[in-house]
Amino acid sequence: MMKKISLIFLGIAATACTLQAQSVKEQLVFDQQDRALLTSSNIREEGTPLLTTTWLKGLVKFTNGTTYKADFLKYDLEKDQVYFKDTKSDDLLQFSLPVSEFSLVIGQENLVFKSGYLAVDRNKPSSFYQVLVEGGVQLLKHRVKQPFDERAFNSATTTRTYKEDEYFYLAKNNTPVKIKKDKKQVIAALGNRAAELETYITEEKLNLKNEEDLIKLIVFYNSL
Repeated sequence: MMKKISLIFLGIAATACTLQAQSVKEQLVFDQQDRALLTSSNIREEGTPLLTTTWLKGLVKFTNGTTYKADFLKYDLEKDQVYFKDTKSDDLLQFSLPVSEFSLVIGQENLVFKSGYLAVDRNKPSSFYQVLVEGGVQLLKHRVKQPFDERAFNSATTTRTYKEDEYFYLAKNNTPVKIKKDKKQVIAALGNRAAELETYITEEKLNLKNEEDLIKLIVFYNSL
């Protein structure tokens, strides 16, 4: 009996040593699963809640300051959650540590998403914003996909589609203020340099309903 207890104790000790020997990366990202994207068999999805259905390379930063360079990431715009790939099953897995920032490489673009801003509208400090412009004033875009379910009369199957919306914010001192892509509203939200901004808009023939032109204006404002 004593021999059996000793063997059990040794087995537990060996397991503990193995866990302690795991790399930091394994402790950070491979100990919690989340299969929330799986749907019931009577739901047919048209579209996706994901930013893109393909796996993307990127960099993930956690709230404790550590980082993780990933080859396989996906971003769920419905749940506002970034996932990594289970290489064995191809499932979406959730990081065990809170994520403060992540980037995704799509073609030639490197999209950066950050959280930690003060709560505004329905957004919480944990909500992610795509950072379009850095600087004294940040231009942020919050992207959301909402599911809409529809079931035909006398049918057991529900069709789920997704509608994507984009909301723009200007952030000073970590405080986002929602704006429309409208000249008067943007200039009012910036609060000063109105004459210089008006001149720049006219000279550059900017249309602030265009995202690229809005980016140019905020970059110009931060240079003043």
